[in-house]
Amino acid sequence: MAKTGDNSKVSVTYNELTDALTEIANTKTEVNEANGTHRSNIKKILDDHGWNKKALAQIRAIEDMSQTQRMDFLRTFNAMYE
Repeated sequence: MAKTGDNSKVSVTYNELTDALTEIANTKTEVNEANGTHRSNIKKILDDHGWNKKALAQIRAIEDMSQTQRMDFLRTFNAMYE
């Protein structure tokens, strides 16, 4: 199990990420939020992969945007990679 918080050596593929997002979405719609299963599922995914908690939360927010909003949002990051 990977430790969250130090993910400098963690790699992630797009397919792993989209699979995790699908799993998170499934528990969100299937489960009663009061029992904590949804949050536990997210924590398990973070622990298993060693991903950054805030980054995953931001990616989930981006995923929920319309295509136009997402493209506008992501264009902001282009300068960081050039």
